[in-house]
Amino acid sequence: MIRLSIPGSESYQISSVICDMNGTLAVDGVMNKAVMDRLRRLSNTVEVTILTADTFGTADRYESELGVTVKRIRTVPKEEVQAKREVVIQAGAANTVFIGNGANDVEAMETAVFSIGVMGKEGIYRRTLEVADMVVYSGEDALDLLLNPTRLIAGLRR
Repeated sequence: MIRLSIPGSESYQISSVICDMNGTLAVDGVMNKAVMDRLRRLSNTVEVTILTADTFGTADRYESELGVTVKRIRTVPKEEVQAKREVVIQAGAANTVFIGNGANDVEAMETAVFSIGVMGKEGIYRRTLEVADMVVYSGEDALDLLLNPTRLIAGLRR
């Protein structure tokens, strides 16, 4: 569990972190060692789930290497949005952080109690940028905010 109290704002008790994979944690289907190390550490504290269409066929590798849940979202494009949102609801939206960058992440980000947008090498969709509670440059940065949650205070304090 990650506990975070923001002065002048809300308190969060996070038990689940759900991440989009490509464009958020991985570039062209490949996660770097730093992201993988952070995911391992984070999974010692909360339930970590990675969502992917597995475009590059790397999901099996990461599931076994990282010991986290990897869910393949293989639906027609318009149903991907709802499928991601449903994963957040099933995890318990009131205690879930969603990390993403794409258009198909917007509803999941709006549903989760807290969301982090990643503006990495693949960019970030405009609406995703608007709905994210925080925006960072990389998947590493997003995971670091959760591993060191007091870093969120400066950006969220009111």
